[in-house]
Amino acid sequence: MTSQIWHSGAHHVLYDAMLMPQPATDFFDPDWWQARNAVQARFSGRGQALLVAHDGARWVLRRYLRGGLVAKVSNQTYVWTGLDNTRAWQEWHLTAALRAQGLPVPRPVAAHVVRQGAWYRGDLLTEYLPGTQPFCDLLAAGQATPAHWQRIGSVLRQLREADVHHPDLNVRNVLIDAQDQVQVIDFDKARFGTTAAQFAKDLARFKRSIDKFNAKQPTPCVREADWQTLLDVVNA
Repeated sequence: MTSQIWHSGAHHVLYDAMLMPQPATDFFDPDWWQARNAVQARFSGRGQALLVAHDGARWVLRRYLRGGLVAKVSNQTYVWTGLDNTRAWQEWHLTAALRAQGLPVPRPVAAHVVRQGAWYRGDLLTEYLPGTQPFCDLLAAGQATPAHWQRIGSVLRQLREADVHHPDLNVRNVLIDAQDQVQVIDFDKARFGTTAAQFAKDLARFKRSIDKFNAKQPTPCVREADWQTLLDVVNA
């Protein structure tokens, strides 16, 4: 990885020059990709992420959007307190560091920040993880095995050992690839520096996500024994 920073007026881009030799503001404009018929898929969630194709590469473009009541005022802008404090910059650096440690997370391509006076908006491009599906899809299809629960537990333990607080663990941002390996995505607002109590809260949030998903299925697809299988690995 070769990280570089590019500035153009109000635009700031932190990028991996091995993946993006020459940055451009167009790369962070969904309409630009759409006009070139380069959008291959759209992923649901808060707002929408796009799978785009460029020079043989496939990237996921995600804009940072607010949730909750504040989104009714502005769902795309955040208070500017310096480039290093922007959500895009922080997520790029954190995922790059996790990749360097060998953790199963997507490789960051570029972080983009546009300053607008006292405010900013941001975007993140990451490498697409081919052949992956959200864990919830595996659950719904009745294809989750004890080995999947064990592997998820192993990755969560790796995050704890890497001292990472992931505030939004859920059944949609834990992915399973074609080789049944686990990947974790969406590290917005994640940070280094956690505690046993905080990690327990992260786990509890993941459990609530599983329970909520399970409750919506015509036939329950998760047993308490499955969760215990995960915990046994996390706490080993």
